Amino acid sequence: MSAVVPAEVFFSLEGSSSLFSVSSGGRVHVIGVAGVAMAQLAIELSCRGFEVSGSDQSFYEPTGTLLRSSTVVLHEGYRASNIPLECDLVVIGNAISESNEEVQEVKRRRLPFSLFPRVLFETVIQGHHSLVVSGTHGKSTSSALAAYVLSAAGMDPSFFIGGRVQQLPTSLHRGEGTFSVVEGDEYDSAFFAKVAKFHFYRPDVLLITSLEYDHADIYPDERAIEREFEKLLDSMDEGGIVVICSEGHGILGRIRDKYARSRRLRMVTYGLNQEDDYRIERTPRGDFGQDVAITFKNTRYSFPLRLGGAYNALNACGVFALLAEGGAPVEQLLPHFGNFQGVARRQEVVIDSPMVKIVEDFAHHPTAVRATLAGLREQHSGRRIVVLFEPRSNTSRRAIFQEAYATAFDSVDAVILCGVTKREIDEGVDLLDTERLVAEMRKRGTSAILGNDSADVFDLYLDQHQIGDVVVVMSNGGFGGITGLLRDRFGSR
Repeated sequence: MSAVVPAEVFFSLEGSSSLFSVSSGGRVHVIGVAGVAMAQLAIELSCRGFEVSGSDQSFYEPTGTLLRSSTVVLHEGYRASNIPLECDLVVIGNAISESNEEVQEVKRRRLPFSLFPRVLFETVIQGHHSLVVSGTHGKSTSSALAAYVLSAAGMDPSFFIGGRVQQLPTSLHRGEGTFSVVEGDEYDSAFFAKVAKFHFYRPDVLLITSLEYDHADIYPDERAIEREFEKLLDSMDEGGIVVICSEGHGILGRIRDKYARSRRLRMVTYGLNQEDDYRIERTPRGDFGQDVAITFKNTRYSFPLRLGGAYNALNACGVFALLAEGGAPVEQLLPHFGNFQGVARRQEVVIDSPMVKIVEDFAHHPTAVRATLAGLREQHSGRRIVVLFEPRSNTSRRAIFQEAYATAFDSVDAVILCGVTKREIDEGVDLLDTERLVAEMRKRGTSAILGNDSADVFDLYLDQHQIGDVVVVMSNGGFGGITGLLRDRFGSR
């Protein structure tokens, strides 16, 4: 257990405790248990013999059903009494504030506490060969693909993926195999640990898929994100390997250039360029995805990929390079790339009928929106594509990407944009001007209209529905249950 911290600074990273300080059968309480990551961690801890309880404001699907089917004792709402009288460790989620009633109870009772990325390292990564997937875009898909092909090849990897993977029983698993694959998020770890989660994961091989300005609520500018990644690379052990995409400039290009001649780390590039260490070629196959070929050290490796779009081909190439550089037997893994079906809410087909095809996607950053829609256009040439878009994240709701969003929807036929509602945290922040954005998209030739809220967006789509539409629901949140409304209206897949 960590040294006692003075009461006035009770909560600090240095004052957090290790899971290893809790004996087998000990009691662990999780504050903010209903998040995708925290729910999976709570269930894993319960499976490992700990007595686990957890609380959250509410239990939405799919984690609600998942938690209720486990042995985790659940409490709806935050109350000091939720924490067991004898508690060996409290894990505090990154969405929880210091003013939370249960957090204050932890302080009052001087209970040992920890945070998700530290416990994740102790549960899933420690003792394994650490493969970490980082970057602004493609982290979930890439980490899921790596975990899937290793699992399908019988190598029982440990893994954590920040989304539901259709072909894996859980998104968090401690395996008996050599490798650990973890999605390395650059977002804050906890209110008392304002450091990126990926700093806890100690990568032996690090994949950087892309780098752009994001998370405007915690990073004031591009340079702040750049510094965070520089700290990550500087913290890697000598001989560590960084697999980095050659496509993209800005932050990504500066990181590549800065570390290209590093004597401590080995930099490996992948992309479309002749000089890349892993060079990719692809052939689109419409609804059937694409064929991918990767050339490495004069050897050509080919496989089909069900996921469409150039960016998914690059994701696959990055994963291939990550696994190859990590020492995995890629020849054994190669046959499994073509069977990967993707991650929930990443181009997930919800309904596919003659009446309508509905695709749900998590993209909210303008670059991700643009790339996702270009890939869907490639797969659905000749069909009308309508996007229902909710600017919901703390970055997408801000005016910083006003101009970028105007061009992000150029490849589709129509957009129904949901209005931005001001929140308490938006005080003093310039928000996205949705009326102006609609006008700009119209000038560029895209049919665009503005809805007040999700219900309005749903009704506006019904008014203009055409048989054979491809409808893309884009949000990093629930969007008022609009996907369920569409499923009810147009039937199940």
